[in-house]
Amino acid sequence: MKSQRLALSIWLRRQVLVDFHGQPILDLVFRLNRTGKHVIFGCNHIDPRVMLFRFFEAFDDLPVILSTLGYYGIGAVPVVTVDPNISTKRVAGRWCYRFIRAVKTRLILSAIDQALVVRMNLAEPSLTARGNIRHLRLALSTLVDSNVTFFPYGNSYPPGRQRFDIATALPNGNFLKFSQQDVSMLLQWRNSIKPGMFWCAQKTGLPIVPVYIEFFEDSKAWLLMVGEPLYCKQHKSPQGEKMERIRLARSFVDNLRNLRLRSKLMQE
Repeated sequence: MKSQRLALSIWLRRQVLVDFHGQPILDLVFRLNRTGKHVIFGCNHIDPRVMLFRFFEAFDDLPVILSTLGYYGIGAVPVVTVDPNISTKRVAGRWCYRFIRAVKTRLILSAIDQALVVRMNLAEPSLTARGNIRHLRLALSTLVDSNVTFFPYGNSYPPGRQRFDIATALPNGNFLKFSQQDVSMLLQWRNSIKPGMFWCAQKTGLPIVPVYIEFFEDSKAWLLMVGEPLYCKQHKSPQGEKMERIRLARSFVDNLRNLRLRSKLMQE
């Protein structure tokens, strides 16, 4: 896989650790794949460390995740965004937006064999608000033949700094929709969890496997923590389906928080 070659060429001297609780889960996913069943990996994002990656908003944790899964014989198609978080209200912003988007598209699609592109601009959400339902339906068809990797928060934090609290992920106990009329809620929307991954899990009945990734600057090592698969219950009513997506999101956030705490205990 090109993604594995990219990861190995860039991070050949970087150590990637998978905690011993996560290794049996990855073995389980491998066995599921052998029977034609697949999973959805839900991961956190950490800020890129390389200056070039920061400028183009190309995350360096993605190739690490893909290559680690590949080491366990697990393939996964990542859901990525190529839209830079730049406002296009000024002429300079529009030119910069188009340039970075073109370069980022070339970098990602040349480095990864397959990638599902969704649109998200955290600086101007209304610019990319439409059309993502088509990309999510493409993710549904991809899950027939492969695992899919989501980054449901859609943003990144410094290593080990994201708290994964329910109040931030689900303001007022629900998925937060961006409103063009209430720009003051932009930061709150950026930090909240997005519903696309949970919608896909509900439509397919496939489990979500939480993945927590962290980088340790002192040892130059990556740590991958893998949680137990989370299953979505089926409901007949639209309201029941909505509440189930919220329940699944709360469980996912709780799992990431527990994985983060477990990583802190490993460092002590």
